[in-house]
Amino acid sequence: MDKDIYKALIAERIEKNYSTYEKYFEFDKSPTELNLLLLNSLTNVIFQNLHNLILENYVSSILVTSHLLEKFCKLAIVQSQIVGLNLLDKKFNDAIENAYDFDDKNLGDTINKLKSLKLISHEEKLILIELKNKMRNIFFHSNTLKITEEYPNKVQGFHFNIKNPVISETQYLDLNTKTSFLKNEQIELEAKKKAFTFFKQLYPIIVNVDRNLQKQHKFKTSS
Repeated sequence: MDKDIYKALIAERIEKNYSTYEKYFEFDKSPTELNLLLLNSLTNVIFQNLHNLILENYVSSILVTSHLLEKFCKLAIVQSQIVGLNLLDKKFNDAIENAYDFDDKNLGDTINKLKSLKLISHEEKLILIELKNKMRNIFFHSNTLKITEEYPNKVQGFHFNIKNPVISETQYLDLNTKTSFLKNEQIELEAKKKAFTFFKQLYPIIVNVDRNLQKQHKFKTSS
């Protein structure tokens, strides 16, 4: 692709889409109802995801949201153990080592741990489990048939002689949607439909956990 065409495409998508996602850039300001304090190291991943959404890279967005889901759960567990401890204190080192025991745990275990730490509600736990099953598991592992299970197995196509496109010569046929170019199109359509929804489901839970960590540890922001 020509560089100028690529630049124009990016500029067009920024102009077209930025306002849809603008409020989620509030994590870069303080204070707002959406910004993060104790989980602010997630902002780089969130920023990458917003770029994907603005540029209409929907499959990439879902993969980044999947990474954000896992990273958020593990970071919250770590933060729950070290908030308020002095970085130079031996207690800090012991606490952070214990917290990282969850670094290699599966996602279901980390979600359950957040619930046991009273950082998420039962309803939020169910949302995170649904995201694990319907977003992370099938898109991250490229489970094509599950991603596209709502789409038909066959679609009708036709072909004719382009040099003599007479209606009577048109032949209709059923195309198997497992054909790669059709399946890829279905995946793109499904990703476009769900990418922002997945992010919108996850982000408020991240904010709530950040607030709950502050409350539990009586963490006060400096004005």
